[in-house]
Amino acid sequence: TSEVPVQTSIWRVRNDAGTLLSTLTVDHLSYNFPAEGEYSIELLSQSENDCTDTLARDLIVNPMIEILNDDYFDDFEGAATRWYKGGSPLGTNSWSLDEPAGTVLNHAYSGTKAWITNPAGDYSNSENSWVTGPCFSFAGVSRPMIKAQIWPFIDDPDDGATLEYTSDGGNSWNTVGM
Repeated sequence: TSEVPVQTSIWRVRNDAGTLLSTLTVDHLSYNFPAEGEYSIELLSQSENDCTDTLARDLIVNPMIEILNDDYFDDFEGAATRWYKGGSPLGTNSWSLDEPAGTVLNHAYSGTKAWITNPAGDYSNSENSWVTGPCFSFAGVSRPMIKAQIWPFIDDPDDGATLEYTSDGGNSWNTVGM
């Protein structure tokens, strides 16, 4: 096989409603997103011999919340909770912000909503998915503390949940408590 150079690269940026925000014909994308939220990035490439291909990925621009002296609290009841579901591009993602209605998980800790997989039953086998939240800056806090209500009805030790942090702007991530 021989490599054929890419002749044209067209990038399209859409918001979570599917509205086209920008179309750029450049080799390398540089784009300033207008706000936090979910976006879709699409790359259309055409080679010198007119072969075309498209690659699309979803992207989440998380907010940065600076924790000073006030506590942060989110019971997922508001319209903008700043939490998003994500997962492997080829896999299943059964996460939803919903009212629990299962036989085991049948209520939320606070309010009526919770992030759950399949509100009325079991989660999907071999699922690689997650819920990601806002980024927090604890720069002004001497002893930060995280408290979360988690109901882990999982297949131990194959499944689980982690809380991660970065101290280098997201270049590397570490598991809290490890």
